[in-house]
Amino acid sequence: MLRKPVVLALVACSTLAAYGQMQRSATPNPSQHPLPRYRQIDQLAVRSRSGDKRSTLLLTRMMFENASVPDQVADAMGFTGRVSRAEADFQSGAHAPVHEIDIVRAVNHLMEGLAAPQWARTTQPEVRKLRMHLLVGYPHLIASAQPPDSKGHRKPLAETMSPLEAAFIATTLVYQKAYNPEYMFTTEELSHNSPADIANRKTEQLQRSSLLEKTFHGQNDSISWHDLISASNLFFDDLNMPVAQNIASSDPKSAPKAIPGGAR
Repeated sequence: MLRKPVVLALVACSTLAAYGQMQRSATPNPSQHPLPRYRQIDQLAVRSRSGDKRSTLLLTRMMFENASVPDQVADAMGFTGRVSRAEADFQSGAHAPVHEIDIVRAVNHLMEGLAAPQWARTTQPEVRKLRMHLLVGYPHLIASAQPPDSKGHRKPLAETMSPLEAAFIATTLVYQKAYNPEYMFTTEELSHNSPADIANRKTEQLQRSSLLEKTFHGQNDSISWHDLISASNLFFDDLNMPVAQNIASSDPKSAPKAIPGGAR
């Protein structure tokens, strides 16, 4: 998977982190070896699911940081408050769950607002594929929390998601559209496996990546900063994460310290 350091300013995108062995412990120990960032996120997800608002806030910030979106940008645009407030409300039973179709709508409306080509749009099967892909590295964030059925079978994924999980999936998918060839081409395009098609695909991949990167940076002449901001706000509207007003927990001064050893 192609990874590039890039500030996707005003568009909250997240990276597809490295995959590894499931982390069973929910309590980080600074005296142990430094934890990879994906394990930090997964451990914070355990505490967030239990209703710990401070862990929810830090987890939200780490989600944006994974895409090199500065705290100042995420906070100033209200993205941090939107996600952390919706998740806290969800954990208290005051916010409805998010469905895969909501992510499809959010991503497609974002790409439409940015005048992105058709290949940048998504589908529900693609959202499901990404959820399964991320399940390996983030079991406590992505895996279903539902108990097993009468036969002892447990579904790997729930039919619905918490707001934070949905935001993680949605922002990650946007990033994949810009940098991961598995998500930059349609199913029909990927079905052509001749040497010529594969060679052409590599060239096309660079062109598509450059196009979306410039768009996310506000360097696309056909898209204004107003368009970029409007599309970003609509993205979170579609995920049913209303603007948070006067939320104390979104104050950067109240944020907890990151877990030591946050190397990606």
